[in-house]
Amino acid sequence: MKNKNAYTEIKAGYEKQINERTLKELGVIVFDLFNKQIEYNLRNGGAVIAGGMDIYAPDKDNCFDEIFERADIKMYNRKKQLKNVKVV
Repeated sequence: MKNKNAYTEIKAGYEKQINERTLKELGVIVFDLFNKQIEYNLRNGGAVIAGGMDIYAPDKDNCFDEIFERADIKMYNRKKQLKNVKVV
């Protein structure tokens, strides 16, 4: 077992924060690419689906349902947006 000291605990804390932030940023990037593909499909006669995503907020989320509800609202808002897009 490794000997723990203040430095290793602080380092582990920073690594966890960096990893969590990186995963959140990656999720946003992937979802943005997904939406760009949907917009391309809409303009070119491809398949169009609406999606919603939200990120866990430890300061306000008590359960998964709260995250899911926000994502669901975003999905329905996106669905309305896509229906209102005028294809030229």
